[in-house]
Order: sequence, then structure tokens, then C-alpha cells
Amino acid sequence: MKTIAKIIAYVAIALVVVLGIGLVYKFTNGFNEDFKTFYIEYDGKQILTEYNEMTLASGQKHKFNVKYTFDKEDSEPKGYSVKVTPNMESDFDYEADGERYLFSKISDFTSCFIISKSDTSFELEMPKEFNLQKALSIIHDEKQVTVPDDAEVKNPMPFCLVISSYNGKVTYKINFGVSSVTVKDVTLDKSEIVFSGT
Repeated sequence: MKTIAKIIAYVAIALVVVLGIGLVYKFTNGFNEDFKTFYIEYDGKQILTEYNEMTLASGQKHKFNVKYTFDKEDSEPKGYSVKVTPNMESDFDYEADGERYLFSKISDFTSCFIISKSDTSFELEMPKEFNLQKALSIIHDEKQVTVPDDAEVKNPMPFCLVISSYNGKVTYKINFGVSSVTVKDVTLDKSEIVFSGT
């Protein structure tokens, strides 16, 4: 009986070790980053890597949950910060009412979006018919803006959603672009494929 009890104990310890390693692996992006005590959830998926990319549909609200790894359901909310900055993947000149500006000189795009925060989540509302030109127009107080034809081709994700923990020790940067069409249904037909959406 003692031998069986020892075997069970060793197996239990081994399982705890394996689970612990798995948890550390998951929250360190495969041991490539610091352990995440703060993380994001979007569309049912956990975001655990520092840099991410996604495309968000215009004219919709996008909900992000913010969570602290070791918090319980009844834990006091710790808070977080969120803002939208430029993604400096590709710099370019543009014009606003005839004056030339440099994209890299813009420090903040947060005013171009509506962000509604709660203790454990926030919603990023995308304006309708939104693109880089519209964002730059908002930044310049609705002035007429002209951007190079290839600006969004060279930088299809010109915005960066920056989400930080309450103490700033963990930060996620999600580069994103804006899609004007949302495909709701895909119908397969023998002769054609029919997409329906808004």
C-alpha cells in the first residue's frame, strides 16, 4: 500500500509540475517574453503576446476583456489604460488644407474613436466609412486631407491599440486596419459563391 501511495504521490507531483510548466509556457509566449500577469481577450480568444495584428470592421463596436492572471471573481478591480497611436510601419507625407505634414509626427489617434471603459472590459467603436484619410481629417479638425494613393497599401494597419496594466508593467500593442465590409454569410453554390454582408 505504501508503494502505491508513493507512486500516486509522484504522479500527482509530476502532473503539478507539467501543468505549471504549461502555464508558464502559455503566459510567456513560449518562454520568449516575461510572464503575463495581465492579458486581453477578444472574440473569445486570449491575447498573450506583446505584439498582435487584426482587422476591425468599421461601423461596429469591438469588445475587449481585460484580465489579471491571478485575480479571483471577487477581487478588487486594478484598472488599466487604453489608447490608439499610429503604427509606424511606413512613414509618408500627406496634406491638410494644402499644408504638408509627416505621418510619424502624429502621437495619438484616440480622439478618432469612441472608447467606452468598464472595470473589466472596454469597447472600441469604429466610425462608419472609416479609413486613414478620415482619421487624419479628424486629427486636423475636419480639414480636407489628401494622402498618397499607396499609403494604406504600404501600411494596411496604420493604427495601434495600446493596452497597459494598471502599473504599466505589461503592455499589449495591437496593430489594426479597418475593413469597410463585414461578411456575415457565405453561401456555396455549384456555379458561384455568394457573399452577403454590410
